[in-house]
Amino acid sequence: GYYNADTAFFVAPDSSYHITLEMKMKENSIVMSNVETASHFTLSPAFPNPFNHSTTFNYHLPSDAFVAISVCSITGKTVAGLFKGYRYAGDYRISWAGEGVSSGIYIIIMKANQQLLQRKCLLIK
Repeated sequence: GYYNADTAFFVAPDSSYHITLEMKMKENSIVMSNVETASHFTLSPAFPNPFNHSTTFNYHLPSDAFVAISVCSITGKTVAGLFKGYRYAGDYRISWAGEGVSSGIYIIIMKANQQLLQRKCLLIK
């Protein structure tokens, strides 16, 4: 991108301007990397957190995988099974309504391709 801290442009209401930008490349070569930016399984923090009625979180799969997502109490007891099945690589969103459980700390667990990811969330009723 282009950035110049000394450049400021103010536009008055109901005005039109013609702007010409000249950009020069600083480097003569670009090095390509084989590292993918989203090459890991990820499980985002729950939002909102703490929550009252329901919470939502996103997860990313860099490759196709069998996925199991569940919610456990702080004692390790499974209180909800949110998803269990095959997913193609990509980004997904899932919600949990804390129905039938009391206020407290819960752990969202995602298992995918022999990896385990966990996030804490707080239910306040």
